[in-house]
Amino acid sequence: MKNYKAIIFDYKGVIEGISGSLWKQDLIKLLGVTESEFKSAYDKHKDRVNLNNETFSERMSHIVKDLNKEDKLQEVLEFISTPEKINGNVIDLIHNLKNKGYKIGLLSNNPKSEADRIREDGIAELFDVFNFSGETGLIKPDEDAFIDILNKLGVSAQEVVYIDDSRGHISVATKLGFSSILFRSYDELILELEKLGLV
Repeated sequence: MKNYKAIIFDYKGVIEGISGSLWKQDLIKLLGVTESEFKSAYDKHKDRVNLNNETFSERMSHIVKDLNKEDKLQEVLEFISTPEKINGNVIDLIHNLKNKGYKIGLLSNNPKSEADRIREDGIAELFDVFNFSGETGLIKPDEDAFIDILNKLGVSAQEVVYIDDSRGHISVATKLGFSSILFRSYDELILELEKLGLV
């Protein structure tokens, strides 16, 4: 069994809100477009928020325009502004892992404004390292984003469990040597952590 020293969490879709894939499915249905049409428009604009500190509403406005669905803009803006719930079970898990002596990191593709909100909510205090792309200028799935958080935590990839709801991010982390868990639900996460001997 590996000697793990740290666990790194993604934020959106793991700690807050629903998994990104479920969120995108709901948005695709709302817009009445195909998955490939949405992915093309989304990918074109995804870094606008994460690196340029543009608002999420501004990014979605660009996506809706590219899809020629301006008539759906108000519905989309209402959909994305619905407050997302914090996954309390995941917060409790983070507390338990910290109490066991593990370093805890956060690696998220979100703007500085989102990082500021999380600091105000007191959630940032749970993490030994708190990396948001809008502050670091590093965005997943770029390997540098993963290497940066490893350096800040003072651990190697082989000593880390990485948890994210994005298959693409999991793929890069695994390639770098992380033990990676694709987040689908809290119950599945616990099962995977049990297999690794962490809970």
